[in-house]
Amino acid sequence: MPTKLISFSKQSKFPFAAVGLWAMLALSGCLDSNKLPDALNTYSDRLGNVLEIEIESESNLLMPFPPRTSMAQQPPELDMNLREFYGINNCPIKQLIAQRNTALGKVHLPSQRFKYEVEVINTLQQCVKFINEKDEEQESIKKALGRELALIEQWLFAKTNSYPQNWSNLVTQSEETYLAFTQSDGFLNGDKEDPVSLALIDLKFLLSLNQATHTHDNIVTFEDVKELESHLQSMSSHRFYVKYWRSIMFIEHKLNRLNATLSVSLPAFQCHSTSNKQQFDILRNVFTKYFIQGVQPIASALNNYQYQLTPIFDEMVNHPDLPSNFKSGIAHRHKTLVKKYENSMKNHIQLWQTFFARCSVSPKSLVSARPNNKA
Repeated sequence: MPTKLISFSKQSKFPFAAVGLWAMLALSGCLDSNKLPDALNTYSDRLGNVLEIEIESESNLLMPFPPRTSMAQQPPELDMNLREFYGINNCPIKQLIAQRNTALGKVHLPSQRFKYEVEVINTLQQCVKFINEKDEEQESIKKALGRELALIEQWLFAKTNSYPQNWSNLVTQSEETYLAFTQSDGFLNGDKEDPVSLALIDLKFLLSLNQATHTHDNIVTFEDVKELESHLQSMSSHRFYVKYWRSIMFIEHKLNRLNATLSVSLPAFQCHSTSNKQQFDILRNVFTKYFIQGVQPIASALNNYQYQLTPIFDEMVNHPDLPSNFKSGIAHRHKTLVKKYENSMKNHIQLWQTFFARCSVSPKSLVSARPNNKA
């Protein structure tokens, strides 16, 4: 018997009580904010003013991702003999397949196609159960039922095998998911307005729809599939993932340009010179007020998001049913891009630590300092 993929359940594993939240996000303009770029631009401008230097502005944030069509998989069509198909009398599969072959059915969106595949598998499973439970004494009817059962089991086996490919297309071909991974002009705020919990729920839900094929558990339920559109709309609304990647890329670009300048300016600064004392105090206050108190809290929140997202993105990167170019795109963003961001932050902090150590300023005094001079 084929592995059971779909079962009916009265309770969903992912109760979508937050369905109103993504609507609120849409009404509020998706909570886009300039908090991060404002903080970094202000910090950069103040440093330039104090050190009397020109700091190169950041370039456009380009994050290439494979075209959607290049990630599409082609599940094999179910080859049915018309005479055998119309001879099925104990299974309502004919109505479903007839709907699929209408002009409207042939242009299903990926999510609609996926739900159709779920419904077909579920119907075939119910038919197998129904025929196995029929008790017929007449030999000719028993033989007819046996032939019908063998045919339905053959179709069920084929549909079960193509299920992972249909799930893959749901993930890579849905406009909602593609937008959530690739397109947004916004940044994350690093505060409670960032819908990280909702973003985690949406990704976990998508992955849960295909775990049954590898764990042989009946964890994909009919109720889960009914919630699919709500999760897709949520992802399209918050676009948390691409905003997260854009945010760390913005920090990385900005800090790399600052690092290139500071690596020359800070070693040349005469911090023990009496004439430079006021300038040094202002410089220290700029670092304390605009980096430690302005930029670092946002970066700390992004680090926390990274910690929460990493297990899910690792699962996607290593998932056997997702196309290789999709996995490479995710891996580049969540591994290569994150590593560059971490290095830029580490190098920036190291530059300042070296500078303040040379100027006999303790790190503790920087953290607890309150700016007294205008910066």
